[in-house]
Amino acid sequence: MDDRIAERLATLRAAESRIAEDLLELDENPTYTLLAAGDMAGATGRRVNPLVAEAPLLWTWLGTLRSHLDRAEALLAESGGWFGGRSTGDAETLLDGRTVAIHRASVPSRLTPPTVVVDDDGAYSITPNELLGLIRSVYEPIREAVADVDAVWQDLIPRLEASEKALVHAEAVATRLEAEVPELVPARQRLDAVRASVVEDPLGLATSVGPDLDALIARAAGKAGALERSHGSLSADTSRAEALVAELRALRARAAASWSEAHAKITPANQLVRTPSAAVIDGPQGLAHRLTEIVEGDHDDWHEARRQLDRWLTSAGRLRVQLSRAVEVNRAPLDRRDELRGLWRAYATKLASIPEPRRSELQVLGDQIHRQLHRSPTDLPAVEGLLDEFVQRSR
Repeated sequence: MDDRIAERLATLRAAESRIAEDLLELDENPTYTLLAAGDMAGATGRRVNPLVAEAPLLWTWLGTLRSHLDRAEALLAESGGWFGGRSTGDAETLLDGRTVAIHRASVPSRLTPPTVVVDDDGAYSITPNELLGLIRSVYEPIREAVADVDAVWQDLIPRLEASEKALVHAEAVATRLEAEVPELVPARQRLDAVRASVVEDPLGLATSVGPDLDALIARAAGKAGALERSHGSLSADTSRAEALVAELRALRARAAASWSEAHAKITPANQLVRTPSAAVIDGPQGLAHRLTEIVEGDHDDWHEARRQLDRWLTSAGRLRVQLSRAVEVNRAPLDRRDELRGLWRAYATKLASIPEPRRSELQVLGDQIHRQLHRSPTDLPAVEGLLDEFVQRSR
């Protein structure tokens, strides 16, 4: 047996084996199975449908190649007999010559071999290598198309499943709360359209369709989620509002008491803040009455109660700031007086350690300070002036 021809046969057998493995893998690919079973549309149909139609040629041509190589192998096996030289030459012709007959009508026009011999039966006569090239020319585009479709499906199908769950939940929330969420409509339309395209024309979808769909679903779900939280917090906010009424009453009482005390006991009192009337809280149109109307009102839907409560909380919040400021301002002169009293007690202790006759002189000033600090109204500027004088003279 000619080693060179045997090696050539082994090379072709190895190529045949690889092609068989590739075709088996292709047939077992679920994406290819789906593409082969359906008539794809759009860009996918234009690319995939013609390729799928050519796919049966692969096994036919592989069978032709295998039979051809079997004949060559049989001839090589005979090369050791009386006519061995002739058998070897015939085997070499089968392996390297244009001895493979492919029916002309079965070869797509785009795949016509560059140099062919056409016999009387209308068949192409090509070499085994050229047949391998034809098989690859059909197989490679199918494999690439399947890979491209699979990449789209691997990306979008999990997104679609997640989007469907999120959107169904958002729609259920809107239905349960009898609320309109305008973002749900375009989100549902887009999701259904993308789902249909993924099945019929995955390669026709833009690369941005996944992120765009995620953003659209997220906006719709976010609106529904905010609505659900708003509804869920209605009861808690009502309790918070009732507690806030009690807090406002206490703040107003403190602000009013601080104003009265400071007005009576401190001078000058022109910086004090007047306290709002109690009617702001407990009057016929006060916050307490309005809250009762909201809580006990017969609302057609919870949205109106939510809107009214939000407005109430805004008004009550502003009043709390106003009353807290009034307490702070009205308490300030009283706190300053108490601070000066503490300061004087410290100075009075120091006075006891000053020797005569300076102590007696300073005691006269100290008595003035004490009287000012414990009289009503206390003149804060005057006390501060006397304390400064005491500090200067006691040095």
